[in-house]
Amino acid sequence: MLTRPEALGDTTAWIALRRGPPAAVASVRRLLRRGTLAVCDPVALELARGARNVRELSALRAWLALLPACAVAPATWTRAQEVLEGLALHRGGKHRGVPPMDLLVAAVAEEHGLPVLHDDAHFDLIAEVTGQPMVRLP
Repeated sequence: MLTRPEALGDTTAWIALRRGPPAAVASVRRLLRRGTLAVCDPVALELARGARNVRELSALRAWLALLPACAVAPATWTRAQEVLEGLALHRGGKHRGVPPMDLLVAAVAEEHGLPVLHDDAHFDLIAEVTGQPMVRLP
């Protein structure tokens, strides 16, 4: 039986797993043990970029394939653009500081009804526009 994901992990959550403070590591590990931390292709791509060689890249991809996955639907791209526009209107130019990948990850999470597990202030800005739940790592 598949367990429903509790959160979509942003790249910052996965990085925290390796070199974050103990409380952040414990939060990520807890979700992983329960099988409830999801990944999406944009995050997998960012993580793959950090692989030092092909062997590490292959191992990472195999491990990520075991996790619950959130697909990126065509409408997700449109939603990311809408949120960017919302940031421009709401925050007076703050949209220029939010990376496109963060907008896309937030849109994927919103589409799947999941909070983003993160350690990145950009997601707090995005939530001001979308109203979606975000979970900041301790």
